[in-house]
Amino acid sequence: MIGATMSMKTNSGHKKKNKISKAESDFCIVSEYVTGGSLRSYLCKNRDKKLPIKVVCQFALDIAKGLSYLHSKKIIHLDVKPENILIDSQNKKLKLADFGEAVLNPLKLFTSGEVGTQGYMAPVLSKKPYGFKCDVYSFAICLWEIYCCEMAYTYDLENIPVEIYKHTCELSKILARLMQSCWDTDSRRRPEMKDGVVELEEIMKIEGWQALSKDQNNVFGCFGFLSHAR
Repeated sequence: MIGATMSMKTNSGHKKKNKISKAESDFCIVSEYVTGGSLRSYLCKNRDKKLPIKVVCQFALDIAKGLSYLHSKKIIHLDVKPENILIDSQNKKLKLADFGEAVLNPLKLFTSGEVGTQGYMAPVLSKKPYGFKCDVYSFAICLWEIYCCEMAYTYDLENIPVEIYKHTCELSKILARLMQSCWDTDSRRRPEMKDGVVELEEIMKIEGWQALSKDQNNVFGCFGFLSHAR
């Protein structure tokens, strides 16, 4: 976050007789400009050639680190998807964005179908409240999309396309296992996001890949460089 401002302004234009002008309040947050745009647009550009597996793992690690940090601060994002993940074009680092649905756990609880984006929302059985494991489910869907450079279209677990399982067979066993455990229908069997970070770092180590960055600055204040809330 670079700065913030709140200003009052009056509607412009010609004033009509007996019409009272209305004042509006704009709260603006100015933050870092991430030049690479959204992860969704990046995946669309690479749909034909796909991404190298090293980049897939690095992107997954960036998201996992961001979520792990949020969860350590008792924050649930609740709307993790490629549209809400930004790319720094200089070092290709991913940053989580758009905290419009985020909540502090357990101060505010929701049940399935109330928040988030369909296709990335975790199923909540028996009307149990949302928790950190909902972000873990969304992470798994994002990981599949990063690997395939496609949309998963997982609008309900009973109708997941066969291809979503087919592609996991092509992944390394460790990465496939992580993905499948993270989208498990039983939230109790999903790992904590911090454990996902450990597994991904282990994959990078086994493959001899050097992470692009060692810091954990993968959380971004708002979507885009200027956010308006009224």
